[in-house]
Amino acid sequence: MFSITLTQFNHQFQYNKQYQKQMGCCTGVIQQRSVELAREPSPSFIVITIVIGAIALFVTGLILSIGYSNKSEVIINYTDCRHDESDELCADFVKNSSNFLNFATCPCTVFFKVEEEMTDPYIFYKITNFFQNQRFYLRSKSYSQLTGKNVKDTTSCEPLTTAEDPLTNETLPILPCGLVANSMFNDSFKVGNSTIPELAIHSVGVNEPLKSLFANPSSNLETAFAGTIKPPNWPKPIHELDVNNPDNNGFLNEKLIFWMTTSAFKDFRKLYGRLSTISPGQYRVSINYAYPVTAFDGEKFMIISQSRDTSSDKFNQQGQSLIIIGAVLFVMSCILFIIIQYTKRLKKIITVEQTKTLKTL
Repeated sequence: MFSITLTQFNHQFQYNKQYQKQMGCCTGVIQQRSVELAREPSPSFIVITIVIGAIALFVTGLILSIGYSNKSEVIINYTDCRHDESDELCADFVKNSSNFLNFATCPCTVFFKVEEEMTDPYIFYKITNFFQNQRFYLRSKSYSQLTGKNVKDTTSCEPLTTAEDPLTNETLPILPCGLVANSMFNDSFKVGNSTIPELAIHSVGVNEPLKSLFANPSSNLETAFAGTIKPPNWPKPIHELDVNNPDNNGFLNEKLIFWMTTSAFKDFRKLYGRLSTISPGQYRVSINYAYPVTAFDGEKFMIISQSRDTSSDKFNQQGQSLIIIGAVLFVMSCILFIIIQYTKRLKKIITVEQTKTLKTL
């Protein structure tokens, strides 16, 4: 058996050698000597490719940035808002531990101007330098609670799973548990002007695919949530988020749903409410300042926008990044072009000098 196999192998080997001689190739592999498969791009081709890529990135970034800047928005930075009565910085007021633990808010007022009529604009709050996409933070929530299946399930909410009831000294499961829920935004806004002291802020509505991820266990929330305790940073329990509107209370509360839908970016905006049509003029926003952002070097904004799109900041950041990358690539291509031209000229000079030397010899 072995001898037959070896004979067949030798026969095939001799046949291959004869075939190579007939084809004029006795050594090496044909593909390795093929010019077409060993083509190398010229320096000029590389520079042109980089320039085209740089222009494409720059134009794309410019389109994204212009699209963002053309949106009709009023952006109010109230991070350094001052107390209406004591003129103390609200950031310092909130940072005071006694005020924070007693859920004391800092009332402050900011004036702003609307340049053009805005039809049923949306109100957003924006927070910067807050990493909701941090893995440990992101996992600290209970889907069993959020869907109303088991309100006492806190297995995935480390480190905020239970807390002690100050009245009974009993250890109870936190509802909703976890870091995400505990850090929920809790500032409130009231918008008005000289004619109307307070404009009504309406709900914005949650789309069905998102709303289907949240549910209350029953209609009687106080009974269903008995035997649990609110998160440490919440001023009131979950069944009191909106007592005037049962459809917006508990786990179905809009602000809770929008907050629990975490952002992939450190700077993000989330929906707060919606105003009726507002005319151009001077307005004021009265703020109950309670959310501490200076602890993580962040800033807070209230935004009134004609668009409901919450990805505006994302597109603006991406647009700016693309513009910078495109500009850097263009500069690099210019430097590379200069180096190539200098090298060519240097080679030409060396060749001429070598030719003169040979002639003299």
